[in-house]
Amino acid sequence: MIMGSNRKKSSLRLVSVVIFITASLYYLPAIFLGVNGISLKGEFTTADVEESLMKRAMLEHANTVVVLSDHSKFNRQWFSVFALAHEIDHL
Repeated sequence: MIMGSNRKKSSLRLVSVVIFITASLYYLPAIFLGVNGISLKGEFTTADVEESLMKRAMLEHANTVVVLSDHSKFNRQWFSVFALAHEIDHL
């Protein structure tokens, strides 16, 4: 367990309150983000608002943003948008 984080039982991912509060203090050379869906409008989405906010905070301070996805995520849209296509460097 990482202090200040919540483990999401459905996917074992961590969402950290610390990232929300301290994101502006970090410089991230590169980040790798998972995605639940990529809409036809180029919106990168997830089902969890906290996760979306954390990803948004991280990508705003990253030099390179890489989204990891497979074909099953395309043409799918979930509840919360964390990025638009022009904000992603590599897919």
